[in-house]
Amino acid sequence: MSEYAELLERLRRDQDIPWTMRPLRLEAAAADAAYAAAYAAAYAADAAAYAAADRSLADFAEGVVQILIEMHAPGCQWLWMTEEAATCST
Repeated sequence: MSEYAELLERLRRDQDIPWTMRPLRLEAAAADAAYAAAYAAAYAADAAAYAAADRSLADFAEGVVQILIEMHAPGCQWLWMTEEAATCST
């Protein structure tokens, strides 16, 4: 049972609330649950968009590195350090 379903169930059983007020609390809880679900969906969509942008940037940078390696650009002999640092940080 989800957290919101449990909350709604507790509100339905709540004896301290006058009967006339129970529908108002249930409606508010349902509205809060809907808002939280919409917020979570929007956050997940934003995270996916950022992940896709990061992946495309990483692919582009890797392409540039490969071109520099093929050109034997100065400094290529130290590229092994970046790969070693990347494996240590993960």
